[in-house]
Amino acid sequence: MPIFYMMILTVLAFLAFMPVLKLYQYKDYAPFKALRAFVGVVFLWTVLMIFKYLIVHYSTTLAYYVHLLGYIAVTSTIILFIRTVFDFMGKPFSKAVNALAFTYIGIWSLIVLTNDLTNWVVLSNARDIESIYDLIDMTIQPLFVIHTFILYALSAGVIVTLYINLIKRKRANLYRVPRFFFAASVLLTIVINGIHNFFYTFFLDPSFVATVVLSYILYTLIYKRDMGFILISESRKTLISNMREMFFVADDTDRMVDCSEALKKKFQISNHATVGEALSKIKEKAIVYNDIDALNDKTSDLPYLYTIHKTFTPENFDIKGNLYLFYDETNFVKLVGKLEYLRSYDEMTGVYNRNHFERSKAQLFKTYKHFGVISTDVNGLKLFNDYFGHKAGDDLIIRFSNILKKATQDYEDISIVRMGGDEFSVFVGNANKEKINAIKQAILKATQHKDPLKRISIAIGTAIRADHEKIDTAFLKADNELYEMKTESAKEHKDQFIKAYHEQYNK
Repeated sequence: MPIFYMMILTVLAFLAFMPVLKLYQYKDYAPFKALRAFVGVVFLWTVLMIFKYLIVHYSTTLAYYVHLLGYIAVTSTIILFIRTVFDFMGKPFSKAVNALAFTYIGIWSLIVLTNDLTNWVVLSNARDIESIYDLIDMTIQPLFVIHTFILYALSAGVIVTLYINLIKRKRANLYRVPRFFFAASVLLTIVINGIHNFFYTFFLDPSFVATVVLSYILYTLIYKRDMGFILISESRKTLISNMREMFFVADDTDRMVDCSEALKKKFQISNHATVGEALSKIKEKAIVYNDIDALNDKTSDLPYLYTIHKTFTPENFDIKGNLYLFYDETNFVKLVGKLEYLRSYDEMTGVYNRNHFERSKAQLFKTYKHFGVISTDVNGLKLFNDYFGHKAGDDLIIRFSNILKKATQDYEDISIVRMGGDEFSVFVGNANKEKINAIKQAILKATQHKDPLKRISIAIGTAIRADHEKIDTAFLKADNELYEMKTESAKEHKDQFIKAYHEQYNK
C-alpha cells in the first residue's frame, strides 16, 4: 500500500479513535448512547480498512471477507448516524423504529456474508481475489445499487433536516460549523461517492473518508453542546450547595441532559424528556410553586414542591443552560396554611374568630350602610363543664355553632364570629327588622328541647345599625339586649338543669 494512503488512514484512524476515547469516560451518560454506538462502529470500520490493506498481501481470502464486513460497517454506520442526529435534535427513535433499523442491518449482514455463494452484492468470490486492486474493482450488483440508493436517500433527508435544525439554532455560538461549508461538503461527498460506485473506483473509499470526518464533526457538535451541562451536573459548587435531593439540568433547546434519580423515580421522568414534559409529569403529582403567598390552596393532599429556576453559562462554553431545583416543602406549606387559617378562623367551630372581625370592621363600615347584629351567649357553659366534663362542653359549643350556620344558610352577606368562649355574634349585611327577627327565631327554635340537659339555653340580643352609626355602637346595643335577657334566662336554666340532672342521675 502506498505510503501516502497509509498516512491518510493514520490521520483518519486518529479522528475515529478520539471520539471513542472521550465518550468512554461518560459511558453511563444516557444522552451519549446513540453517539457512542455511532463513533464506535466508525472506529471499527477504520480498523477493518487498515487491517484489510495490511492482510491482503498474506491472505486474499481473509482480506475479501474483511472487505465484505466493511459493507456491513457502512450500513450500520449510516443507520447509527441517522439515529444520532435524531437524538441530537431531541427526537429519539421509538422502539419500533429501532427494531426495524436493526432488522435491516441483520438482513443486509446475512446477504453480504453469503456473497461468496450468491454474488448478490458484488460479482466476485474469494478465490477471484489476487491483490488489493481486485478488491477495489469488484463489480457491484443491482441489489447493492438499490441498497446504496436507500442509504443515500435516508442520509440526504436526515442531513437536510439537521441543516435546517442548525439554522434554527444560529443564535447559539456553539454551532460554529459554517452552514455553507457543511452543505457543500455533504454535496461533494455524495457526488464523489456516486463517481466511486458507478464510474471510477478510488483507492480509498470516499464513503469511509467522509463518514469518519462527519462522525468527528457530529461528535464535536454534541460533545461540546452537552459537555458544559455534564460539568455543571457534576459540580459540587453549582449543584450540591444549592439542592437537597431533586433537580434536573436542561440544555439551550430545553432538552433534559441530567436528572436526579429521586426525581426520575418519583415522577417517572424519562431520560429524553423535554423541560415541558418533565414539568408536566411533576405537576400531575405535586403542586409546584415559587411564591408561597401566591398559593391559594395550602391544604391539598398532594406534596408541595418549591422550585428554583436558574439560567447558567458553563465556563469556557458559549451556551446557556437551565437548572431546576425542587424542594419538598409539604410540611412547611401546610403549617403556613394552618397558621393562616387560625389567623381568621376559630379552629373548634370553623367560624370566624374575633381577630378576623376586628380586621374587617373598617371594610364592613364602608360596604354596608345598613347592617344587623345578632349577639348570643350560651347559658351555663361552666355548669355543663362541671357536670359533664370539658369535652362535653366543647361539643355543646360546636352544636351551637352548627345551629347558627344552619339558621343563616339561606341568607347572603352573613358572617358568624366566635367572639370568645361561649359568645357568638352574627353579622347580617343589608339587614332589616324582618330578616333579623327571622334569623333570631330560627336560632331560638333550634336550641329548644324539653329535656333541660339537652337544651342549649342562650341569651340573645339584636340591633340594626342606624345611618352613619359606628359598628361598635350597634354591637353595644345588641349586647345590652342580650344581658337583659341573660339575667333571667341564666338563673332559670341553672335551676332547671340541676333539678333535671339529679332526677336522672341520682335516683
